[in-house]
Amino acid sequence: MAAKELFKCLTREQIIDFFKFPVEGSQNKKADMVEKAIKILNDNPQVLISLYEKFAKELAFSPYECEQLLGCTTTERRRWTNDGKLKVVEYQTINKYGRTITYPMFERGCLEALSLEIMDQWRVEHEQDLKVKRIEAQQKAKISRKQNEELRKQFAMEWKQTVASWYKQGDLAQAASFELAYWTMWLSRWAKEHHRKSRTAIKHSREYVDMEQKFYSMKNEGIKILYKTQYGKLSFYRPVEPDKWHVTFCPEHFDDFKDWRKNCGLDKWGYFFQNQKWIKNCKDCVVEIEKDYYSLYYLEVNSPVIPEYRFSFHTPFPIAQLFFPSPENLPRVNHKEQKDGLFRFGRNILTEEKIIYKEKEVVEKWQDAYMKLNLFIEAEATN
Repeated sequence: MAAKELFKCLTREQIIDFFKFPVEGSQNKKADMVEKAIKILNDNPQVLISLYEKFAKELAFSPYECEQLLGCTTTERRRWTNDGKLKVVEYQTINKYGRTITYPMFERGCLEALSLEIMDQWRVEHEQDLKVKRIEAQQKAKISRKQNEELRKQFAMEWKQTVASWYKQGDLAQAASFELAYWTMWLSRWAKEHHRKSRTAIKHSREYVDMEQKFYSMKNEGIKILYKTQYGKLSFYRPVEPDKWHVTFCPEHFDDFKDWRKNCGLDKWGYFFQNQKWIKNCKDCVVEIEKDYYSLYYLEVNSPVIPEYRFSFHTPFPIAQLFFPSPENLPRVNHKEQKDGLFRFGRNILTEEKIIYKEKEVVEKWQDAYMKLNLFIEAEATN
């Protein structure tokens, strides 16, 4: 940076103090002080090092200025900073778009001393390091693929033995029901996995939502046919507060609510339940109730002949009421709830399970099992 540009970062008083200019001449303009300072720096470059040390923060480069001076990319600047190759004087913050952003300020002398040869060497070292890491990653991937293949082979063998044990019982419809229940369970877990991804994905969230809906739709088809078998036992779970409320206050009640919130600290629902008698009778307030919104149908698939296997499925009432009978005629079941809204039961598929239960294979296995059980049900219906 040109000397004149350098002194723009310093005040007139700082220049006078550093170069020990006489106080009686302090009435001179800053431009005059700068000219004298530049002459001193030209005669004695060592003074520049002291100047950088004295005013390290005032003369520091911003990330943008650093990249412009070095002719490097943002990625390179960040990498060299993390590696300790660029000296950071301090970190500053700025509030932008509702959040606090922290960024480094770089020591001017350190940056100006860097040569193109040094930076080129850093780039060569980085490429060599990447090459080594790629080779290591390929070796690890090769080992992982081999281990994963062994896991899948072991599972395939165990699965064949399990299915064979079901069919050895002699009841083909029972075995087919267990097959479908088994793969419907894994479909449900993949559906929940796509639900999780759709909540966190920056891109392709719509695709995850579509896959979630597709898998839940297949799950529903599976439990519908399982319910038709003698091995599917249906019951109903109703929580303490099963209904979902929708409330819109009229202007008068909204103003009243704001007073309650200010004086009593009540939220919308606290205010509503404290005053629901008057709000329900208000002709301008809107109160709607979705009955049993948080209730669930519970389908359990088991058989006393094969007691070691038991499958269970929970389906939200708003969805399952379309194909299951009225809950009033069903036995009640109690469950400990998870704090997970509508999908309070079940879990995501684990990382290790994804190796064995590949998404595409689960779909194919489910389709085969569904077709097989459907054939048994149709055959029984015609007899």
